[in-house]
This record gives sequence, C-alpha cells and structure tokens, in this order.
Amino acid sequence: MLIETTIAMGILVALSSVLLKFSFNVLQVDNWSIMQTMSDATMTYEVAYARRIPFDQLELETTPYPLYPEIAREEVSLGNRPGGGEVSGVVSRTRMLLATSSELTGLESWRLQAVLEYQVNGKAYVKSRQVIRTR
Repeated sequence: MLIETTIAMGILVALSSVLLKFSFNVLQVDNWSIMQTMSDATMTYEVAYARRIPFDQLELETTPYPLYPEIAREEVSLGNRPGGGEVSGVVSRTRMLLATSSELTGLESWRLQAVLEYQVNGKAYVKSRQVIRTR
C-alpha cells in the first residue's frame, strides 16, 4: 500500500511540474505579444507624426527629420511590462530627397524614416517605418 501511494505521489508531482512549465510558456507568449503591441503603438505614432508635420518645418534647422546622413535620436518610453519595469527605446529620424520633378510641375518627394531600437531581456529589436511625402 505504501509503495503504490509513493508511486502515485511521484506521478502527480511530475505531472504538476510539467503543467506548471506549460503555464509559464503561455505567459511568456503573452509578454511577447504585449511588447509587440507597445512597439507597434510607438511606430504608429511616428507614422502619424511624419504625415502631419508641415513641409515648412521639415526645412528648418531644428527639424525633427534632418537631411540624411544626419540622424536625430530621441529616447522614448514604450510603456510598462506586466509585473513592473518600464521599457524604453531610441527613435532615430531622418529624411531623404527621393525626386524633384521638372520646373513645370515643381513637385518634390521626400522619404521620412523613423527607426525604433529597444531591448527586452537582453535581446535587441529594431522596427522601421517610412512615409513618402510629396508637395
């Protein structure tokens, strides 16, 4: 009787440890999706910012999008992870002249680029978005 009880308890302990490991794996996937959501929200803001900035402000010396190869860097907060701990990253912005049309049309096209770099658990991640603006 004692042997059967000991074997049953051993099986239950092994089964519960396997189930505990699976539950931790599920939580880790949720952490990854939360991080993706936070970084996507930051990049959505960057796209909206690039679309709404006036062309006159793009050509100023204090523009948030300097002419490539210059890069403007800004530290941003992506949000807080579950269980605490703020996640921050660096957004790098630049602009490149794509094309200028003939003097008849007077159009010019610019590529505004934002790159987000951040780290989670010692791993580095990079996301990038580009907006084409023409006037």
